[in-house]
Amino acid sequence: MALSAYADDVCRKILVSSPQSAAAHVRFSNEVLDDELLNVGMAQNTDKQEHVVVFLGPHSRTHNQQVYRHALLDGKTVPAAKYLGGLQRYDGQCGPEVDKRANAAYAAWCTFKGLWHRRELPWRGPRTVFMGMVYEVLFSGLEALVLGSGHYAKLDRIVAAYGRRLLRGTACEKIAQADGNIKYRSMPNTDVFRHLGVACASTELRIRRLKFLQRLATDPFRHHHVITAFFGTMDFDPEPTVDAEVGLTPRANSYAARLYWKDLQSLAGLDSAHWIVELAGNDIMAFFTELATDFAHVDVTELRAQELSVQIPPPGFSPAPRQHHAEEPLEMDDLPHVCSIALESGIPCGQRFASLRDLRLHQYKSGLSNHNIVSDYCKVPVLLAVVVVVLWLRLPLFLLTSYASFADMILMIYRSVRALSPREDEQLIQKAVLLVSKMTLRQELEVRELQSAVFKTFMLKALKETIVAHRAAMTSPDKIADIVYIAKMKKAFNRGEFKLFLAVSPSHHDLLEAVCQGVLGTGAVEKKGQAPASGMARELQSLVDKLTEMTAK
Repeated sequence: MALSAYADDVCRKILVSSPQSAAAHVRFSNEVLDDELLNVGMAQNTDKQEHVVVFLGPHSRTHNQQVYRHALLDGKTVPAAKYLGGLQRYDGQCGPEVDKRANAAYAAWCTFKGLWHRRELPWRGPRTVFMGMVYEVLFSGLEALVLGSGHYAKLDRIVAAYGRRLLRGTACEKIAQADGNIKYRSMPNTDVFRHLGVACASTELRIRRLKFLQRLATDPFRHHHVITAFFGTMDFDPEPTVDAEVGLTPRANSYAARLYWKDLQSLAGLDSAHWIVELAGNDIMAFFTELATDFAHVDVTELRAQELSVQIPPPGFSPAPRQHHAEEPLEMDDLPHVCSIALESGIPCGQRFASLRDLRLHQYKSGLSNHNIVSDYCKVPVLLAVVVVVLWLRLPLFLLTSYASFADMILMIYRSVRALSPREDEQLIQKAVLLVSKMTLRQELEVRELQSAVFKTFMLKALKETIVAHRAAMTSPDKIADIVYIAKMKKAFNRGEFKLFLAVSPSHHDLLEAVCQGVLGTGAVEKKGQAPASGMARELQSLVDKLTEMTAK
């Protein structure tokens, strides 16, 4: 019986000054490798060697033509070769590798073409298959490349295109027109990414690189060769990559300057890691020495959550004033508001108006107050009113008791609006919705302030079996209702973590302190101060800001 063993993926970089020098160095390298392989009973096949050669500087064009046109080296001389899954080009361009990843993702998409458009399947199933078989194939290995803005934009377009197909017709808004046609308005790419649960390509690849650096920081002595390759100084470097005082030097390599240093600096935007960046300053090696433990425990996926969340400017922020340009008058066929009343002859009225106010005035004077209105604008106040009512109903019940009747208040506003002229009702609706929205946010803030003053709050990790067993052993809470006011547990943002709220009678404060000591003994962490605003409150605040701008105009 004969047994054959194979070994591949052996690569070596050689610095040469001429094609003849390249041939001599390759022959010498092959001889050394042959001697080492012979000791273990193996041999290399030089006919399968692939050489990616590039000359720079004076006479570089002549040297490149001589190497690629004449068989000076053993094996094949090619402009690009596949090594460890990636395509290595002579000029260092990353475009061909991105195209290769895109073709592989398309092949994976076609493999499951019978799955994507099956509407009877829940959203979670096709999304899971897409993320594992298409998305991962598209981004595989790209975190190791120095990509440009054009490459990131291309990856975003590919993901957005697949995501729109995966949403199965829900990635657009359908608007009915006066003539019976339907106008389609595409969903922004950011909303498509939010449905998929991913950030843009640059952020996702940044997260992967930061996780790689965190693995290096967990044991920097074992990975010192990798750290040296990125931030060390080679014999051919004109100056050091890292300087002890100024950090990265102006002529640092692309991996250190354009990738990893910018990735580490992006942590300054995280509440849990900004202090690490401040302590490190310009010393990039601090992340792998005295700050290595803290850096390795940072949750870098916060960058994704930060991008997908609603962003609210800090207090006192004033955006730059907008420049208003005079708009050209619209043609009659381009006016957005249409009167669709059926006249006595059965033909729709069809008159168009530049504003909703003019359309209502036309209806009022004509005595046609009950016919339909088709409009492409003025939808924001209605949407905000629905959002405000939903958010208001989600507040604790005791907040609603501060008002005699929320429904009566809305009814009163509605009646006052209908009693006004068409010229004033639109502005009053906006002001009323803005007032209710601000009142809702104010009540939500007071609730969080009250909770921070009254409740004892803990973050803990509890097993599901422990919680189920505890609930099964509970008796009627009426027996301790005069002592324990609040004992509530709910899920936290991080998976597997829970929030515990405790509040007791002032006469049993000693009992509460004893319970708190026991909870802290289990590894829980006590949280003090005001809790951050909920995602729904932040989204409402962003809508209030937009409505404030509309009202100020």
